[in-house]
Amino acid sequence: MYYNLASFGEKLRNIREKLHLTQKQAADMAYVDERTLRRTEQGQVIPKLETLEALSVIYKTDLVSAIIESRINDYSILLKMQRGVDLKLINEETLNFDNELKILEEMSDEIENEYYRMIITRFRLFLYGIKYYKNKEYTNALEAYTSAIRQTLSGFTLDNYREYEFSSMEIRILMDVALVFDKLEQHERYKDILAFCFELCGEDSEIYPRICHNLAAIYRYNEEFIRALDYTYKGINSCKKNMFSDTLAVLYYGKAFAECKLGDEEYKHSINTALTLCKVFGQTELQEKIIYNCKNVLKIAVTFK
Repeated sequence: MYYNLASFGEKLRNIREKLHLTQKQAADMAYVDERTLRRTEQGQVIPKLETLEALSVIYKTDLVSAIIESRINDYSILLKMQRGVDLKLINEETLNFDNELKILEEMSDEIENEYYRMIITRFRLFLYGIKYYKNKEYTNALEAYTSAIRQTLSGFTLDNYREYEFSSMEIRILMDVALVFDKLEQHERYKDILAFCFELCGEDSEIYPRICHNLAAIYRYNEEFIRALDYTYKGINSCKKNMFSDTLAVLYYGKAFAECKLGDEEYKHSINTALTLCKVFGQTELQEKIIYNCKNVLKIAVTFK
């Protein structure tokens, strides 16, 4: 189930302002975190039930019923599509989003909810950004990603990103912005944006392991293998805790890479774990890439059936 968070957040803010309360005052009275209230009013998070119940007392309004009224009933279609796109990217599959883009266009034409249409437009621009990135059209990719984020953060630029609170999808797109800067050899911007994404993203978020993987890659590139392992372990632990299976294989390969470079024999077990995970979860293309990298990058022979 998905909600029109922008509309609900605006309603929440209007109620608070009519009561002549600051965000801090309202948060203190309800014993909720001020940052949580701020992000809820900005439409960045779905508030927990206990938060809504606590604020309902202060605002003298049934906020649980109010957020239910903000539901978007067919959002599961978009979520399923987002999930499918991420699986293709993680699994190193050949990318063709023509079908997804056609479905999104049809959905946008049929939907009356302006907020939902904006979310669909953001996702379409995100897909175009990925296509440009894969075609090495990096300037076009940046423009597409930036336009995608601006659908929900109108004042966003590549220079003022630290001024905003981001939703999980906006963090997801910002991570891809960082990857473009890496290809443009703007490595400090790449590292800064990824570190910012890491700061924003809790370990319970599905994007967290991928951010950890990308940060670990920076330190592997700089031959800082201990620091690389630190981020890799964070990603692996998040996957295990939250049962995020998709990113585990690539994280274990990253772990093996760093261990091999450090002369730690544990790398053999890590490679076997990565390849086993690929087999279990049907990540054939990723499995082939790991075997290729073991042979041509790490210069080690791998036998796996």
